[in-house]
Amino acid sequence: MKKVVIVSSSLARKSRSREVAKICMDTLAGNSEIVSDWIDLREINAPNFDDDEIFKSDAYRRCHKAVL
Repeated sequence: MKKVVIVSSSLARKSRSREVAKICMDTLAGNSEIVSDWIDLREINAPNFDDDEIFKSDAYRRCHKAVL
């Protein structure tokens, strides 16, 4: 089974790319051969990347688990 992670990375309130990402997610939901996951950077409390503390954060673990 294939795995696809859709990441919405725009922090803009009226992000058009986020809407396109939602359409992709809805389309993939109907495909039984693909497992899809959604990560919206507006919805997770991700710290700035610092090459040390980032690996201890729940947000990092959530993203890392999604792409494995």
